[in-house]
Amino acid sequence: MTKAIFLSVGLLFLAACGGPKTSTGVSYENKSSSDIRSGCADMLEGYSKAIPNEAKRKAEERQIRPCCRELAQSAKKLSAEQRAYAWYDFLVAQSGSISPNQYEAALAKRDAIGDDFTSEERRPAFRMRYTGLTCMSSRARKNQ
Repeated sequence: MTKAIFLSVGLLFLAACGGPKTSTGVSYENKSSSDIRSGCADMLEGYSKAIPNEAKRKAEERQIRPCCRELAQSAKKLSAEQRAYAWYDFLVAQSGSISPNQYEAALAKRDAIGDDFTSEERRPAFRMRYTGLTCMSSRARKNQ
């Protein structure tokens, strides 16, 4: 009985805390490498839809899964904060397909998380978006 009470009180305190926060008190969600993979895929799909040439668009779309899988493997080496930064950066990159409120919230969280990093710590997370885009484009060119 006491274990159940202790567990329920602990869960209540955990829920009240609201997850991790930046040094300025901004709450954000922890992200796993699979979250990075899905965030990458959402971002790259948005970019590929903007390609007017259907053959090129389909060639790029075929590269989304392998590129995002590679990115997810790289994300395993990042800290939880770096993965969260990268995920919010993917969301910011989708500015044309999310609401202005979602964009503003993602931008604020990404910037708040980034403010807690040195330049060296931020660099690997910052590169995730561009690594995914470069991977998709270069693989598509090779396979055309």
